[in-house]
Amino acid sequence: MSTWDEARAALARRAPAVGWGLATAALATVGTLGVELWQASRLSDGSPGNAPDENGVYTPSGGHQRDEVESPWEFVMMGDSVANGVGAQRPAQTIGARCARRIAAISGRPVYLESVAVNGVTSVGLGEQVDRALRKFPRPDLVLLSIGGNDIAKNADLSACLVELRRTVLRLRAAGAEVVVATCPDFGMIASLGQPLRWIMQARSRRYAARQTVAVVECGGRTVSLGALTTRAFLDDPDAMFHTDRFHPSARGYKRAAQVLVPSLLDALGLPVSERDERRAAGAVVERGVPLSLEQAALRAAAHEGTEVRPAEGGRGRLRALVQRRRRDPGDDADTAAPARPAEEPRP
Repeated sequence: MSTWDEARAALARRAPAVGWGLATAALATVGTLGVELWQASRLSDGSPGNAPDENGVYTPSGGHQRDEVESPWEFVMMGDSVANGVGAQRPAQTIGARCARRIAAISGRPVYLESVAVNGVTSVGLGEQVDRALRKFPRPDLVLLSIGGNDIAKNADLSACLVELRRTVLRLRAAGAEVVVATCPDFGMIASLGQPLRWIMQARSRRYAARQTVAVVECGGRTVSLGALTTRAFLDDPDAMFHTDRFHPSARGYKRAAQVLVPSLLDALGLPVSERDERRAAGAVVERGVPLSLEQAALRAAAHEGTEVRPAEGGRGRLRALVQRRRRDPGDDADTAAPARPAEEPRP
């Protein structure tokens, strides 16, 4: 039995009784359509159609420039509208920009960020993004991929999505990139859905995040689950954490997500390397477990917010996974001190 077959069996064992499962499946189908229609109505009613252009070089001093520099970290942002920063008011407030600034500040080395994310994309559309990324950086140092929300909201073929996700990670790893995937967001944070739809969609999105984790780790990447770590904050203060469309994060929402993601990105690059961050680094991992089977790790990550899963060799060559949770990165003051967006020609 393959690792994925074992993972699927493990997920099935955790499901409730068959009768409840059939009812939930029917409700989930209706709920998925409801999410898609709700999202579409929001996007057509004053929601931003384009993301801030965050591309460029981020310097250790906190600057952002368009001119290329020598020997930067080559950092690619991939995924959907969340990866693209829709909902942020300024380039400095997107996940990509926040992560690039922190990597530059901690490493003392500039970061060249290139976003190839596409609004509304599902995992099936990732191949084109990989092509664009590798044309820009044939051997990127780091890729952050945020994907999965549209796979659920658009009722996509999840098996096909996972096949393409695996292909994406394999291609990027073959190019030498460290790959960190932010798995499917927790739909439980969207209070506007109401109950029981929100509860149903939360369960479905978490199950899918577990399946994504298995696929990514098998292919040599690592995942980070945002989960309830962001869900609680979004439900407690939706006006501050969401954009006005009530679907995409606001600048503060992106800050919260970046605080969870940055420590895993630093670890993927072997950072921090700066003496000034030695104390922060020593306390970065707040919980580390023994290596688990991949399916166990995937289930745990889906249920516990802020959990990172990455490959760890097990006995007899069997792939296992290391599960750990990291202290949130302190972030920066982009929400109050972000520079205005520079004028330039639109990207093709």
